[in-house]
Amino acid sequence: MMNVKNQVARLLMAVALTVGVSLSAFATDFPVLKVSTLGVDQKIALTIEGLTGRARLTLTDVAGVVLHTEDIEATALYRKLLNLRSLPHGQYKLLLESETQETIQPFEIGAYGVVCRQEDSRRIFAPTFNLQGRSLDLSMLASEAGNIRLSLVSAQGYVVYESTFKPSDHKLERRFDLSKLAAGRYAVNLSQGSRTWTKTIVVE
Repeated sequence: MMNVKNQVARLLMAVALTVGVSLSAFATDFPVLKVSTLGVDQKIALTIEGLTGRARLTLTDVAGVVLHTEDIEATALYRKLLNLRSLPHGQYKLLLESETQETIQPFEIGAYGVVCRQEDSRRIFAPTFNLQGRSLDLSMLASEAGNIRLSLVSAQGYVVYESTFKPSDHKLERRFDLSKLAAGRYAVNLSQGSRTWTKTIVVE
């Protein structure tokens, strides 16, 4: 099995080429979440702009306990008023998860209402996988520092390929030729830091 794995890995390495594929060719759904506070009242006004696909909005406390969640359909402009009067003082997070990114907006409820700073918001971009025939294009904007690790796992659980890449200018773009792989289902695992994304592909 080790010889087969090494052979497949060498084949993939031989065709793992850096390609000048525009990120916008794979993903155009980059919604913008804006949060406004309403004075001393424990209410916040949410605005989401440019949502071209489905997304999930989640409110959690500092321990990660989900307090509210809802699915949002594609829309050019989404507005919502959240009443937080029933929540105790403390730190909370709003998470907006779309197909292409996760936006995390922390805020705090205190004696003088809600404190929310837009500059504390973080965006984590999800990788985009595009399988066309026997070619797999991978595109990713690196939201964190550090290398990106990629592995390809067969339906039988064998790791047929794994490698580590260093992002160039905070992005990674690669094309893999899968013509030497046996037909079947594979899991593409991509990880950076504490986050891992998995995409299932079917090679025919």
